[in-house]
Amino acid sequence: MPTMLTKMVQTHGLKNGLRRFKEELIENRLFDIMNGVETSGIITHGSFFSLVKQMPSEGANWYQPTYASPLVKTFDAMKKLGLVQGKVLFIDLGVGKGKPCVIAAKAFRGSRIVGVDLSQELLDICRKNLAAFSSDVELLCADVRHVDYASLMKDYDTVIIHNKNSFDQTITGEVLRKIESAKGNKNVFYVYNNPVYKEVFGAREPLFALTGWHKNLKVNLYRV
Repeated sequence: MPTMLTKMVQTHGLKNGLRRFKEELIENRLFDIMNGVETSGIITHGSFFSLVKQMPSEGANWYQPTYASPLVKTFDAMKKLGLVQGKVLFIDLGVGKGKPCVIAAKAFRGSRIVGVDLSQELLDICRKNLAAFSSDVELLCADVRHVDYASLMKDYDTVIIHNKNSFDQTITGEVLRKIESAKGNKNVFYVYNNPVYKEVFGAREPLFALTGWHKNLKVNLYRV
């Protein structure tokens, strides 16, 4: 912990470094303790790309856990806005250790949970983390560009896509277009966590948005 605090202060300065340390404890470490899961910890660039056997230039980003409270607030807003109807499918693109899936399984009881990731090792951790929260889980060790989204979505009324800035702009845009082509007349929503490449959504305004001093607190919700 002292090493983590030191690094955060060195990176963000004293005030924001202390804020980041506090958020790490509440949003990540406390979440894991309260839910009996293991999602915390950053897998750095070199370690992650070695894990997925990919070069950094190939478009995937390294693993960093999602903050819990922004997702909880976004899912609560979706329910209050009446956006979630019928059978629900939640798809996490770049699922990692599965924290967003745990939050979704708790928010949308009875929903189907699908996670996609290049790392089988991370998917194994994800499956273990989800065991207590959902029995309707499918984890795909695959490139998100090669997933058959139409097949995944065909039996569901509401589809929620989640992406925590897991890819570069090219892949983010390409996968969004695939989802648009596959959705038919379904209600499909895209939860873009840490929305770095908002331009891929063109002129669309988010249905709901969260802002904050740090990128991990920012979420945009779009209708696809």
